[in-house]
Amino acid sequence: MRNILVILLCLLRLPLYAKEVKLKSGEHYQIRCLQWPAGCIIPSPDNPEALIYVNGNTDTSWWTVTKETDGCYTIRNVQSGRYMTYDGLRQKDRRYMRLSRTDHKDASRWKIHPGETGFIICHKVNTGHLLDVRRDSYIVGTYHNRSSVANENERFFLVDAKGRVVTDVEGKGTLPKDCFDNAAKGRSKPQQQWKQKHAPGLLSFTLNGQKPVYDKRTKVYLFTVPEKTGHEFTAKITITDKSKLQIFVDGKAISRGRRYKFSHIENGRVFRLASASGDDTTAVARLSFTWLPIVEIGSQGLNVSHFSPGTFRLFDPEHPAADSFLTARLRHRGDYATTMNKKSFAVKLKDGAGKAVDRKLLGMRSDDYWILDAMAIDHARMRNRVAMDLWMDFAAAPHYTSSRRNQNGVHGRLVEVFWNGSYQGVYNLHEHMDRKQLGLARTDGNKIRGCLYKSQTWSDWTLMGWNRSRGCIIGTRPPGYHNNGSNWAGWEAKYPKARNGKSTEWKPLYEAADLVGRADDRTFAEEVDKRFDLPVVRDYWLFIELLFAMDNSGKNMYWAVNDLTKKQCLIPVPWDLDATFGRSWNGHRSGYAPEKNYRDYLHRQGITNALFERLEKLDANGWKAGLANRYRSLRRTHFDPDRLFKRFADYFRLLERSGAAARERARWDNANGIYLNFKSEEDYLHEWIKRRIANMDKQYGFLQTQ
Repeated sequence: MRNILVILLCLLRLPLYAKEVKLKSGEHYQIRCLQWPAGCIIPSPDNPEALIYVNGNTDTSWWTVTKETDGCYTIRNVQSGRYMTYDGLRQKDRRYMRLSRTDHKDASRWKIHPGETGFIICHKVNTGHLLDVRRDSYIVGTYHNRSSVANENERFFLVDAKGRVVTDVEGKGTLPKDCFDNAAKGRSKPQQQWKQKHAPGLLSFTLNGQKPVYDKRTKVYLFTVPEKTGHEFTAKITITDKSKLQIFVDGKAISRGRRYKFSHIENGRVFRLASASGDDTTAVARLSFTWLPIVEIGSQGLNVSHFSPGTFRLFDPEHPAADSFLTARLRHRGDYATTMNKKSFAVKLKDGAGKAVDRKLLGMRSDDYWILDAMAIDHARMRNRVAMDLWMDFAAAPHYTSSRRNQNGVHGRLVEVFWNGSYQGVYNLHEHMDRKQLGLARTDGNKIRGCLYKSQTWSDWTLMGWNRSRGCIIGTRPPGYHNNGSNWAGWEAKYPKARNGKSTEWKPLYEAADLVGRADDRTFAEEVDKRFDLPVVRDYWLFIELLFAMDNSGKNMYWAVNDLTKKQCLIPVPWDLDATFGRSWNGHRSGYAPEKNYRDYLHRQGITNALFERLEKLDANGWKAGLANRYRSLRRTHFDPDRLFKRFADYFRLLERSGAAARERARWDNANGIYLNFKSEEDYLHEWIKRRIANMDKQYGFLQTQ
């Protein structure tokens, strides 16, 4: 008998967390958060409708959790008798829910189900709204979590009146050991309300010697890894203060100096890191991973007119050792883009003495001038990149080169940007359009050779002599020009620039515009191939027609001359391709149905380019047959609808699996009226491309059997 008593006494001394406890409907429980296991949810002493999170427990910390006939739960405070009720209102001390005097049926119904760790409590109807504890204020409410992964402050566990942790609510849940330890400690005596000043500090750490980038808005670190890493990443975690504290990842202790395998890192999963001394958590951090490169910039007082001092740093997942911190000069860029909340940036890299520094970024050219395009009006956040990638892949090489080394476009990569410590979202980091990019001949002293012109506005002459008011060829000479001026007839001379006593050269553009806008039909047909690189012009027309580029028939483009001492032949260069693939310059879909005729659209809008119009009308140089033959060739390759859509699909998958899509939505959804639903936009693009190609097949007589 004595031996039996000894055995029973030993069993009673087993840790409480070893027992499996099921939730009992109608019983009283404390509701505790995995982020701070020693605390619990109580009604606010200052507002009976509000909820807060405190350390320890109080007389008001008990809740009756009752399963109702619909399978969901009511959660009612034992002392006040009030119900947790969703109301969708955000107030100073409440977040989308309140404690109501009565049961409001569906509004007072909650689902409780096991998460990866802990239990997720979400509203019955608005299931995306998860119960959560705000890290900055410790207000308890709901939060619309657009991610597929709940954060530590959105995961909970229940403790009954005997101090036992509930391990089974609609299925068994996985709980860290510290939940059970703190549950046992927490029932001994009440403690003071949890204050922010008592919270653990921010953990500073490195992964494989590299420091993640911290977002002060969401309080999450972001670390970039190669896409080929897949769903697992192994790294050595080092606390930067070189202390001997114990490190934990999601509650699991990590041996010092050992490497840790982060699993299922995709889709924006957030890991909780902590350092501890004994039983005391000294610092915590949240960490997420991305497959996109990260750009970190810093600056103050930016505007669109001039460059201001700043800093630039690129985290390249493929070449982490190449990361470097550079001084820079930055400004906002764009016209309409400057009105958007999400800003674009122009960046000039500098050394400590303020001299230009060339850097080869992400496999692109080595240069000091780079652009961070916010793509703020694009519901897909990729049109500019996809369109330019397409052009760079298929466009005919300019006449002055037999290779594709000097292409008339820019390379780019999607990256995630931080500005002054705050996450800014997905950007298109791309090269600058200039003489160097296009391989144009350099001016030698006063001898001008290569020229580059950019259209600034819609005008009769950026449309090569199209009378916008009358809708026909203008029939008169272009206005006179002066080579000491940087602007002419809606154009800007980008190279060479007329400044510091140096001149530019407008002659090639002037004479080309004069030919198109004034010459008779015979002269135009005889001279057009001498003034324009027609194979590239043909490809440019097919390109903007395919994309239904409503903003690129005259504005948002460049004309380049390689070497006017050899040949005054203009080459078209595309630019700013956001208003494409069924969207307008302000992000709207209306009016851009894929079955519409592009030439008719340009006529109606008064933005017909006289060059394309005369080539079509006169069939100069066999323009029509050339277009049809070229289209049929491209239709079997680059213009195949499946191949076209795959360009978008690959980017969508990259953004989604790297977590960038969720971060972009959380940061910018509904900014300036641009709603971000990437799945809906992907479906729209898939259907739009299919119908657009079918329409062009009819136009150019392409048969599927060809």
